[in-house]
Amino acid sequence: MGKIMRYLFIIIVIAIVGFAIYKGIEAQKTEKREELKDKKAVQENTVQRDLRLAISEIDTFNPYKSNNRNVQEVSKLFYDSILTFDQNYNLKLELAKDIQKVNELNYRIILVDNAKFSDGTDITSRDVEFSVQQIIAGNNPYKDIIQNIVSTTIENDKSIIFTLKEPKKDFEYYLNFPITKKIDVEVFNDKNRYPIPVQSRKVLV
Repeated sequence: MGKIMRYLFIIIVIAIVGFAIYKGIEAQKTEKREELKDKKAVQENTVQRDLRLAISEIDTFNPYKSNNRNVQEVSKLFYDSILTFDQNYNLKLELAKDIQKVNELNYRIILVDNAKFSDGTDITSRDVEFSVQQIIAGNNPYKDIIQNIVSTTIENDKSIIFTLKEPKKDFEYYLNFPITKKIDVEVFNDKNRYPIPVQSRKVLV
């Protein structure tokens, strides 16, 4: 009888210790979940605050009419480019389906067939030419990127040639600028009449 009682006592002690360990582990898990939840809330609040601050400083969503760096970053959500970069900074075609080096000074850009603006109209080489012209005419960070382009030649709706002032190694890397729809220049330049150019991305203002 004494041995049985000792065994029962040992079993009860083990059970109590095991339960205490289990409760301790569960408490740690709960504490960790709450800690992660708090961190996530802080991160979300920070992102929202930064986004509100960025938007509050934006005078126009026209990427060619502002020197505000926030505009340049936000515009990436709304406008497609001829090409972009993947997470490893490798070239990734976007509006272009092919970029051909004709010679040292000329590059042919061939656009994809199904690219459209948010109003349903096709994105054509005329829109690309218009975008380049507005960059050159404006005061914006993109101007330095394409300052080597001296002229554009439209071959058809989906093909355009860029002619350079001088040979440029890896010229393709400079084609990461937003493409906007061609409209009347006077309207395009008026921030009040045209604060947001017609967009090409699914995220719309």
